Amino acid sequence: MGTKFGNSKDSDFKKTALEIIELYKISIEFVGYPYDETEKYEHFYSTAYGEKEEGIKKRIMSLHYDFFAAANFKDRNDPSNKLLAEQLFPELKEIKKLIENL
Repeated sequence: MGTKFGNSKDSDFKKTALEIIELYKISIEFVGYPYDETEKYEHFYSTAYGEKEEGIKKRIMSLHYDFFAAANFKDRNDPSNKLLAEQLFPELKEIKKLIENL
């Protein structure tokens, strides 16, 4: 399935996964969600990749769930958001390294 987001080739996974990671970095930092990127997220999550890529994708999805389950979007200045960022940024960096090393 080829779309503007690419297909299941490794290079497409790497490019898209790095874009997704950057979007999460911004989302976590500013406690928000880029709704205009929803289609990119959905396509990435629904595309089948190789075994290594699927493992990385699962970690990204886990980060996604952790962020949305715990972030206080109504009060972006809530101290718990800063604590959440401190918990998620190391995982984000680790995932980014895994992607870059593919």
